Amino acid sequence: MVRRYGFLVLWVILFLSLLIWLAVLVVRLSGEIDLYGQQLKDDRPWHISQLQIEMERLLGSLNLYLVQPVEEHRRQSILHAEIFWSRAILLNEGDTGRYLRELDESTYQQVTAVLDYLERHDAEILSMPIDFATQLRPNLEQWIAGFQYRIVRLSEDAFREADARGDLVRTTYYNIRSILLGLGVIGAIGFLALLSNAYRNRKLRIQAEKATRIQSEFLANMSHEIRTPLNGIIGTVDLLKDCDNEAERQSLIHTLGSSSEALLVQINDVLDYSRLESGLSDIETDSFELVSLVRDAVTILQAQAQAKGIILTYEPPDLAAIWVISDENRLRQILLNLIGNAIKFTDEGHVKVSLQVKRQAKLIQASISVIDTGIGIPEDQRQQLFMPFRQADNSTSRRYGGTGLGLAISQQLAGILNGHIEVDSQLGRGSEFRLNISLLPGRSGNQTADPVITLPELNLSGRVLVVEDNLVNQGIVCKMLQKMGLEVAVANHGEEALKACSESRFDLILMDVQMPGIDGLEATRLLRQRGITTPIVALTANATAESRQACVEAGMVDFLSKPFRYLALQAILQRFLPAQRPGHLPRNTLTADPGAGETRP
Repeated sequence: MVRRYGFLVLWVILFLSLLIWLAVLVVRLSGEIDLYGQQLKDDRPWHISQLQIEMERLLGSLNLYLVQPVEEHRRQSILHAEIFWSRAILLNEGDTGRYLRELDESTYQQVTAVLDYLERHDAEILSMPIDFATQLRPNLEQWIAGFQYRIVRLSEDAFREADARGDLVRTTYYNIRSILLGLGVIGAIGFLALLSNAYRNRKLRIQAEKATRIQSEFLANMSHEIRTPLNGIIGTVDLLKDCDNEAERQSLIHTLGSSSEALLVQINDVLDYSRLESGLSDIETDSFELVSLVRDAVTILQAQAQAKGIILTYEPPDLAAIWVISDENRLRQILLNLIGNAIKFTDEGHVKVSLQVKRQAKLIQASISVIDTGIGIPEDQRQQLFMPFRQADNSTSRRYGGTGLGLAISQQLAGILNGHIEVDSQLGRGSEFRLNISLLPGRSGNQTADPVITLPELNLSGRVLVVEDNLVNQGIVCKMLQKMGLEVAVANHGEEALKACSESRFDLILMDVQMPGIDGLEATRLLRQRGITTPIVALTANATAESRQACVEAGMVDFLSKPFRYLALQAILQRFLPAQRPGHLPRNTLTADPGAGETRP
């Protein structure tokens, strides 16, 4: 916006500056034209030259008269004297006399002196006696010499002024021409800028309308996708209230868990896409075994395929193991999205996953294909597949559900990992998605499979302070902690937590981050400033790397994101609280990642 208005202001300044300059030059040229017109009206040189001619004629007549003083020569002398007198009067009166008086005072005085002389000898001129003719001739010769010099000077001055005025007019013309060209160029640039701006505004308007339409579709889709599992959760809770049959109760609990998982998947997709769009997605590279990674992804989704009656198979490469360097978790996420989509849009038949590997120079070129016998995709709708919040068509979205973010996230992750996703499909016959990715070779033994941690049957001992402003979350956390055999105290916000820690000693603090008044980060900093070294674990819905780092910097020792599972909470508490006695909890297993099942950071 600033750049656009800056260009407009600069354009206006240049345009106005050139217009003002053009106006100045036009006024100047008009002045020169007026001066030229005045110069054309100045008939002094003509009158002086005519006066000079009449003086020459009078001199000639006088010479004849003095040589032959006959009546005819006398009358000729009188005639030429009268004409000479009239020429002198014309030169010294009217506009010519005014120009002569203003521009050439010396000539004006000279003509005035001639007229004075003629007026003083008015009678002699009309009679022209021989002695007066003899007296008049030397004066006439002197006048002729003086006026001849004046004519030469006037001609030189006129030529000089005309030459200077011609140069000025020529220069002014070139300047006006340059300004007109400049105005034309600036006008053309302004016109093109207006066209470009109009085109950009139209494009932005179309994009805004498209974004609004997509947003509306997304909101409608998300409303459906979130409300569906929420309906399952709320409905199941209502049924559980009046359920006395244990088998039905277990079935409802299973439905409750499935609906919760479905809701968490939708939220995870939106958060993943948001972090990718903002450039905040974390990529961690390490060495891992590719063949097993693909096999594990297929294994995870076997139950989902069997539930739909679909055959899910995996065709590994000839090599038993291929160690590569990349982000194992992000690559697994792409595979789960692709295979999950294939199962989702396949009602009968099979889904086949294959891995092909080629070594090129110092890279490993891997191609992972996911082939299904599902509904297929029309060719004119394939370009929408990798757009956010979109599926091939709205009816597909309504029939099969989903946020429409899976493929958009997968394509962006593939690009980050130096790869891309291709698709081939035939409507009604199935689709093939191929992940082509370039990987660095890794070394075996750098990383082993995630160890399985067996949680022993035990009770934990100690006093735990739960700092949480939400009453529902308070109740859930407190019941989980009490089930582990812990003594629990509750603080509704940061100020109560500070007061509770000043009055009592706790073995562990579970601290919510976002609370009214003093939030969890500020409360942790104040506790550390007071010298309280009790372990503080963040318990927050902000499941991002930045949030985790902020908690660590504030003085917290660990981070558990909401929603969390009982086993994840137990795994973290085991690190800071001692076991009291075995025999309380049933045996369970948990992967080494204590955040498994949480919202992905």
